[in-house]
Amino acid sequence: MRPDAFAAVMATGIVSVAAADHGVEVVSAPLALIAVVALPVLVYLSAVAWKREAWMILGDLDTAMGLLTYVAACCVLATRFSAYPLAVMVLGGLALQGWVLLVPAVIRNVLRVRWIGLRDQAHGGWELASVATSGLAIVCAELKILFLAVIFWLLALLAYCVMTGLVLWRTVHDEATRRDVPSDHWILMGGLAIATLAGEHVHSLLHTGPVADAIRI
Repeated sequence: MRPDAFAAVMATGIVSVAAADHGVEVVSAPLALIAVVALPVLVYLSAVAWKREAWMILGDLDTAMGLLTYVAACCVLATRFSAYPLAVMVLGGLALQGWVLLVPAVIRNVLRVRWIGLRDQAHGGWELASVATSGLAIVCAELKILFLAVIFWLLALLAYCVMTGLVLWRTVHDEATRRDVPSDHWILMGGLAIATLAGEHVHSLLHTGPVADAIRI
């Protein structure tokens, strides 16, 4: 087990959502079923690993960041089942619970390390802080909770700016990183894409006006 194992549910759920949006239910439905079954299985395996494997230490920044894939996975499934308000509320509640437990651990770990140390450790996987928060913004928008949707969206943008700044700082400073780009740097683009999608969901709840125009821009 790895802390970021829930990325498998994220990926499967995202493909299921895309297939559903294009009316390909023959693909979407089985993938949704796989994702729904995989989520509790991974939760159970993570609970077992929590007791016996060394990586389950929230005092480690990468572990706390990786576990945010659980939050994002719940949000993706909530989006997939957006036609069912109860499912959205349950999955959104699980995502919020995970976020409330994990984000303080991430913040504590960040504050414990000096800026130079953060620069030397920064990598694309840290963008999961923004991805998970954007997912909560989308779920809140699905539930028509505008205030929370805006708050989570702004926090996601803030997290994206901070993490991207650290990754770029490391890239400029470390020649080895420029020469051999880490494989998880793709999340820099994915995080921005999801933040944009969250902004579109928030914008859809607003009437025309300066705030709506600012979000659209």
